[in-house]
Amino acid sequence: MVVKVTTQVVDNRQDPFPATAEFVYWKMKGGDHYYVLGSDHREANAVAKVQWELQRRNPSDNPAYLEFVTDWEVLNLGHPMIAPTEAWETGKVFTIEGTAVDQVDYLTANTYGTSA
Repeated sequence: MVVKVTTQVVDNRQDPFPATAEFVYWKMKGGDHYYVLGSDHREANAVAKVQWELQRRNPSDNPAYLEFVTDWEVLNLGHPMIAPTEAWETGKVFTIEGTAVDQVDYLTANTYGTSA
């Protein structure tokens, strides 16, 4: 199964005057499409994988930039492990491997921390 995950980017526009520089408003700045392969027929696992990757790629030292998941859909591209070529070339294809329980535990622990 291939899940196409759509994201939205927002960034915080700064005050143009250096003496009073502070964040004054958020502005929409596009977004992207990511593809998750091998998501064991659980769309939520694919969404969690993309959100985890976004958090890993966008460090918290840039509080003026946020990218987050807004939508997803299951694609039938003729083969369960195919994604568009441009997605492969730009690093926007992720895979999920292992058992379903391992995937959920791993993604939950690494995205939100453990409860134990």
